[in-house]
Amino acid sequence: MSNLPLEIKGLIAFALFLVPAGIAAFSFIYLPKCKWYTKKFGYIYFGVLWIIFMAGLATDFLYLLPSMYKSV
Repeated sequence: MSNLPLEIKGLIAFALFLVPAGIAAFSFIYLPKCKWYTKKFGYIYFGVLWIIFMAGLATDFLYLLPSMYKSV
């Protein structure tokens, strides 16, 4: 991954943050309207989404962003 251009690393870092955030925003609007949606399902769903979001942020801050600054 260190051989990737700076622009590609930036796009990956942006996507790792924006995709889970977009899914969460869409889910807050759409999921409560579904008949099968329960609070227990919501807690599990958003818990898993939170873990994915934090893993993406950790990847950004620990791996992608420092390597971007080293290449400048």
